[in-house]
Amino acid sequence: MDIIKADAYVTNAEELLIKNQFKQSNLIYEKAVPIYEGLQEWEKLITVYNEMGHNYLSIAQYKAAETIQEKALQVAEKQQIKNERLWANIYNNLAISKGKQGDAKTHLVLQKKALAILESYGETSSNELSIMYHNIGNAIYPYGDLNEALAYVKKGIELQIIANGKTSRALVRMYNFAGIIYETKKDREQAYQYFGKALAICLNTKNTSKVNLARCYNNIGNNRMEVGAYETAKTYLEDAINLWLKEDGIGEYNGFTGQTYNNLAVCYGRLKQFDKLIAISSKSLKIREDVFGKSHPKTFLGIANLGNAYAKKGAHEIALTYYEKSLVGREKLLGKTHITTLRNYVQIAKAFFKLQRETEGFLYYKKVLDVLFPDCENKPIFEKINLEITPDSTVLLDTLAGMGKAYLLTDKRNNRQVNLENALRYLDSALQIFRHIWHTYFFENSKLSYNKDGIVIFQQAIKAAVLLYQITGEQVYQEKAFFYSENCKSLLLYSACKDISDKQIAGIDADNVGKELRLKKQLLATEKQLQKAEEEKGNLAAIKDWQAAYFDAATTYKKFVEGLYKAYPKYSELKYQIAPISSQELIKKIAPQQAMVEYLFAENYLATFVITASGIQVFYQAETSNLLAKIKRFIRAFKQVNYFDYLSLAHELYQVLIAPIKKSLANIETLIIIPENELLYIPFEALIANAVKEATFGDIDFSEMSFLLKDYKIKYHYSATLWANAKTNKNKALAANYKKHFLGISPSYKEYTAAVNTKDLVIPKLKELPHSTFEVTTVAKLFKQANQSTKVVLNEAATNHYFEKLTGQYACVLFAGHAIKNAHVPTLSALAFNPSIAQQEVISDGLLTATSIYTLQFKTDLLVLSACESGKGIIAKGEGAIGLNRGFLYRCTNNVVFTLFKVYDKQSSELVQLFFEELLAGKTYEAALQAAKLKYLKKFPFDFPLVWASYILIGV
Repeated sequence: MDIIKADAYVTNAEELLIKNQFKQSNLIYEKAVPIYEGLQEWEKLITVYNEMGHNYLSIAQYKAAETIQEKALQVAEKQQIKNERLWANIYNNLAISKGKQGDAKTHLVLQKKALAILESYGETSSNELSIMYHNIGNAIYPYGDLNEALAYVKKGIELQIIANGKTSRALVRMYNFAGIIYETKKDREQAYQYFGKALAICLNTKNTSKVNLARCYNNIGNNRMEVGAYETAKTYLEDAINLWLKEDGIGEYNGFTGQTYNNLAVCYGRLKQFDKLIAISSKSLKIREDVFGKSHPKTFLGIANLGNAYAKKGAHEIALTYYEKSLVGREKLLGKTHITTLRNYVQIAKAFFKLQRETEGFLYYKKVLDVLFPDCENKPIFEKINLEITPDSTVLLDTLAGMGKAYLLTDKRNNRQVNLENALRYLDSALQIFRHIWHTYFFENSKLSYNKDGIVIFQQAIKAAVLLYQITGEQVYQEKAFFYSENCKSLLLYSACKDISDKQIAGIDADNVGKELRLKKQLLATEKQLQKAEEEKGNLAAIKDWQAAYFDAATTYKKFVEGLYKAYPKYSELKYQIAPISSQELIKKIAPQQAMVEYLFAENYLATFVITASGIQVFYQAETSNLLAKIKRFIRAFKQVNYFDYLSLAHELYQVLIAPIKKSLANIETLIIIPENELLYIPFEALIANAVKEATFGDIDFSEMSFLLKDYKIKYHYSATLWANAKTNKNKALAANYKKHFLGISPSYKEYTAAVNTKDLVIPKLKELPHSTFEVTTVAKLFKQANQSTKVVLNEAATNHYFEKLTGQYACVLFAGHAIKNAHVPTLSALAFNPSIAQQEVISDGLLTATSIYTLQFKTDLLVLSACESGKGIIAKGEGAIGLNRGFLYRCTNNVVFTLFKVYDKQSSELVQLFFEELLAGKTYEAALQAAKLKYLKKFPFDFPLVWASYILIGV
């Protein structure tokens, strides 16, 4: 019978579809078409047309998909089909084919029509309804309303789970698309979580689609690239391309592969491999042209991407030609008001300014503003900006920042003051939008990543304000410059430290506080395991498990905290009150003989703010092009104990960093230094005022040198705002309130004399530190002699779990041992305690990671980390060094003494003992550390300064 034969063809075609053999599937479907037509089985015929359209979409044959779906529509209309679900599917599939060909308007109209049919039919939780919501989100996305698009996609996810459980293929697509929306919003941590969830489902599904898997790899690769993990990104992107090339029916020439090639090209650009960048961008464009044709939005995107590649290389004239070519196509196909057209205007404007064709550049920026604010001819643009603008409107941010930079570039020409005033207005408006968007991100990693976009704008605003001060002498510009500088520094850490007092003010009860901490511990623990799994390349089994666990932990934590915001409105209100301190407020907190010295180190200038009890001064140095190189050479010389390079560079850096402000430091005894970027790794105490004559190796008496150490007591902090907040908190809870005085802990490292394998990682070999035990016990004796309570924990008893139990009870804590630095993943850096492997109540590798520190109930007035590189970490723009000491500040430790470099066991022990002797004699922390270093210098005048200068104090 023919009907049985046709149904068998369909079954066979569906089996091929499951195997992703799309072309072969359509060949079989075609055999069923004439049979169903002859038998007038119209609904079955329409279903076959729809499935064939799906297959054409899967292999990027979009025109063929549209043609076959229009056939389905014609049959349905002619035969007056009454099946609403079938009608909905027809409009849905036709909408997708229209969208893939760039007809965004028709795409959205047809999608909403399909949804209306299903909803009128009474569907509430079906698979079809789930997919419809997802597809409408897809249709809204090109219009730029990302919040609305995301709402539809999340509704689709919710319905899909109800209809088909938590591991359906459709969920992979939906989680991936939600991730893409978050990525477009630059909310990169949320994007990573959704991409990871998609990957986990994909790897857990039998007969998983290689297309879906490749998409997951592509998306995660692009996400990791945007957060600076370039090697990890390359691995994911190359794996995606390999899957595309191997996939039957897909191959190299399809839209998916073209997109992945472009992402890989950008990754090479970030690694400054410009020839590869251009070659792979060109290949990506060729693929798009072959797949989509030369008049498709994705082809125009490929043209603009190639322009970006040439711009990255510095070939701005060539870049401009590609931008203009892309713009012609976009204006014709999408119109002058489409979001991608506006982005093209911004690209062209930037290219013109690079080519010093400012007039033409201003024209293109104005085109963007005319579209966004069509009725503002008689009103300043600054009065039209709405801070409730959706986070996806980054094109406005780019335009305002670009206009500000443009006026800044022309400041030395006619009307210099007017140009600078315009620059500051535009930059200030851009920064308001930037900070508003920053506040919308929930997870800290997203804020850290987004900081990189804002720092450059802040730096330009500081420059404009400082130059205006030089021209006008108006104090308001100095204050503005300082305010912008503080916005560049550790606001995220400040908001985290402030969170504890916010909860108290809002009246959040202890149970909720405890539950949030437990959920955060779980989140950070799963994040730690995921990071370890990703470090083990190829361990897909571990990655899929931890990706899923991480998404679930993050979702649970976010939901709980958002519940606290609703239950305690005051908490939500306080959470967003994290404006930095003003210079006038800060002046009131500075003691008469103190000076705060805050550095803002930008690409082409250095701004130094000196704040004393009598006022604020700003010093501007324009010629700093070689400063970064000097700093890096100094750090290298210091680490490598290179006497002659160090002596030369220590004086040169003194001339740049201290000499210009020296007169402002008259009668000052204490410096509070706020460094940034690479300056974080400069021990300022070791800078030298007077040039040192050449000396032979071994003849250098360092005690005779004019170290900055001899002139000032010195302490550091990450920002003036953070320092002021910690100072206020310390005044509320003085060290005398602690019931116990001193805790000293020194682990044994017998277990680490050979590499130890645990279920989590391989622990490196660690040498025993015989002087560390002596250091701890000697300091404990000093406290006992002063009639203060002490506790010493040594050797096998010194586990990280025991340390965690004792935290929060002592005014002063000394850890003498090893710190392990992880250069790739700073949150996996750790203090090494004695491992408790199957010998004590908890199995542990003995490592207290930076991640774990963030969840300790740790509160002390002074923590001394007498361990190598305990302050080292990756420098995050706007937040300082992400290392071990940061976690303790987060948990309300007022003062931390830590090391910048590798130090020596015996010499460190000597210095730390001297420090505590001075401290117990009644000196302040900074005075005790200065006195200890000077005593050490006098006692061991021929020791290289690395020994004593590595130890620095951050605190109040």
